[in-house]
Amino acid sequence: MRRAALIVLVAVGLLAGAVSCSPVRKDRSLPDGVTVDIDQSRMLRKTRTLFLRIHNGSAEPMRVTEFTLTSSRFDDVTWSGPEEIGPGYDADLEFEMPPGRCGAEGVDATVVLQYDVADQPVRSVVRPDDPYGAAGAFLDRDCAQETLREAAAFELGEIRVEGSGRSAVLDLPIIVTPTGRRDDVVLTGFGSTVLFVVRSDPAIGSGLPVRGRPVTIDLRLVPQRCDSHALAEDKVGTLIPVGLRADDLDETSFYVPIGPRRRSVMLAYVAEACGFPTR
Repeated sequence: MRRAALIVLVAVGLLAGAVSCSPVRKDRSLPDGVTVDIDQSRMLRKTRTLFLRIHNGSAEPMRVTEFTLTSSRFDDVTWSGPEEIGPGYDADLEFEMPPGRCGAEGVDATVVLQYDVADQPVRSVVRPDDPYGAAGAFLDRDCAQETLREAAAFELGEIRVEGSGRSAVLDLPIIVTPTGRRDDVVLTGFGSTVLFVVRSDPAIGSGLPVRGRPVTIDLRLVPQRCDSHALAEDKVGTLIPVGLRADDLDETSFYVPIGPRRRSVMLAYVAEACGFPTR
């Protein structure tokens, strides 16, 4: 019995020693020179992929193991590493932006960042900047779509090309079917892009209230410019903004949900209308 008791005491002591030797993650502010921003690559404008950019302006390397991004305007985002960041270097930690909600202006986000410095685990809570408004623009567009969904279904018809050569026009019908749940939403127009001049249906006028019977809006698109390099390198030319306003929402906009199939038709149309060689 004594031997058994001794074995148990030794085991407990070893366990306690192991626990006490485990590194404890300390809470503290970021090292001097370390900054945290949210942004998006131009290459990924057609996606919902953003990144948390961590600039290590300190004198010590850091090893990021995890972060959690929290905001009142979207569900929590968690990223797991590790990612090594040497002194003077940046790391862009990509994540998918969840659907945004209407709410306070801006991102209003907090990042819980877990990392190691000099083999010491550290946890810091920081307010990331959104220097170019990338995340804020996402949330505003999501809010605009959420508002419109309450008022109407917004569906795209079949895109088609009318005419040929340089006189060809791309026609994109959009069917707006009011739900009857709210009548204060007004469509204020469609914007052009670096690739397309977008001519809105005259029915839009200075604003089209979303109520009553379904309405079909015919968008007429022609090339903004015939530049083969612009077409080959474009990332945002098919992102057509839709403006709207409501009683509880200042004028804002979201992008027409073109999708890959219609996007391919649009780009092929520009190549044909501009006389670019095709393979």
